Amino acid sequence: MWEDHSKSIDGGESIIEVQERNIKELRNVIKENENRKVIIGTHGTALASIMSYYDEKFTYKDFMHFIGKMPYVIKMVMNGDVFISLEEIAI
Repeated sequence: MWEDHSKSIDGGESIIEVQERNIKELRNVIKENENRKVIIGTHGTALASIMSYYDEKFTYKDFMHFIGKMPYVIKMVMNGDVFISLEEIAI
């Protein structure tokens, strides 16, 4: 699935479908919470789909990196819908 984001397994969602759903909701959260700090909890594939949306270099290797570190915490800085930065938070 990570090599071809349009593929799905056993009728499940493809990475593209997960990404579209998650980015739509992330945009809603950002819009509803303008100028606020927000904490979002999610599962690995959803988080990876968001990270790969904002970073085209994000790969399956990156996904496996954080899957092995669960719980995995990041800080994403956004300006509206514009991605500014991402920082891994050690816990």
